[in-house]
Amino acid sequence: MSRTLITRQNYREFLAPDGKSASISSGMILTPGAKDFLREQQIRIIYEDQKKEEPGRKCSEEVKECPLTDRVYRMMKEEFGTDDRNLAQKIASLITSE
Repeated sequence: MSRTLITRQNYREFLAPDGKSASISSGMILTPGAKDFLREQQIRIIYEDQKKEEPGRKCSEEVKECPLTDRVYRMMKEEFGTDDRNLAQKIASLITSE
């Protein structure tokens, strides 16, 4: 199985038409340097395998209609590849307690 390496040099090939996001699928490897560069350029990294929502969790694309825990969980999965709902709940409760 061949995998695609995404680097600072070739990242443009994977940008959305608006240039504000890059979609990464399971057959791709995003180098740490490319990941840092995309974040510095404020280009959102979308991991295609993590786009699907959990069963039983319906969250509108409109962020304000989505519970905070679900928004934190989605961000953790998309940005950091972390799949820990308990941690998302803890973070959400810390945000709301301030």
